[in-house]
Amino acid sequence: NGAPAAGGGASADAPAPAGGGPGASARPVQAVAAAAVPAPEMALARYGHFDQVVALIRNTRDVKLLIEVENALRLVSYAPGRIEFQPTEDAPRDLAQRLGQCLKEQTGVRWGISVVAGGGGRTIAEDRNAEGEALEARAREHPLVKAMFDAFPDARITAVRPAGEIAGDALPDAPDG
Repeated sequence: NGAPAAGGGASADAPAPAGGGPGASARPVQAVAAAAVPAPEMALARYGHFDQVVALIRNTRDVKLLIEVENALRLVSYAPGRIEFQPTEDAPRDLAQRLGQCLKEQTGVRWGISVVAGGGGRTIAEDRNAEGEALEARAREHPLVKAMFDAFPDARITAVRPAGEIAGDALPDAPDG
């Protein structure tokens, strides 16, 4: 009806006074702001796995934080918006705070980051090193590698690549003919 509501303020359907005076309503501004910010569930939907969080950190180019997450964070549990980890002995004291700040800046959502005393698995770096060590151990069992170490006992393995990866390097270039 456009009449002032009881108590002298502007009614919900009355236009706000020009100039944003005491009777002005902030509702339209709040509605626009709420529409511009995605719901937390939508903002977190693309981070269903912790490796997607690590990729996000990698994309921010915060190399210090990435190295610390890969080397000093033993993941205990993960859910989008919630990370629980056990820090390694050499983890910086502010790792949880900086990780939470980075994730909030990148996703627009406040993440719950908890530090616990135990229960964490291996770090990303430890997993990566274990895979390399397992690959090297398998290579050492190969008869040609064993023969090489018999002939050259001081030799060392500097890199191990799967056969399919080096097959293209070993084939000679065919003439164009």
